[in-house]
Amino acid sequence: YTNEQLILGKNVSLDHIYSKKNSPEKQYNIDNFQWLSYQANLIKSSLSHDQLVEFCIKVVDKYKR
Repeated sequence: YTNEQLILGKNVSLDHIYSKKNSPEKQYNIDNFQWLSYQANLIKSSLSHDQLVEFCIKVVDKYKR
């Protein structure tokens, strides 16, 4: 999401693409994991990709100068 360099042990977090909360049947599927920065994963939380992007667009639109 951020194009920042991911460094294991420093800023990396393993994310469920489809959250365990919303898609418990996918929680152990290897194709449901992605590496994100820790901060991006905190913000994403249980949002889907599309929900996260929509949220980010709203934030940018509000603070555009």
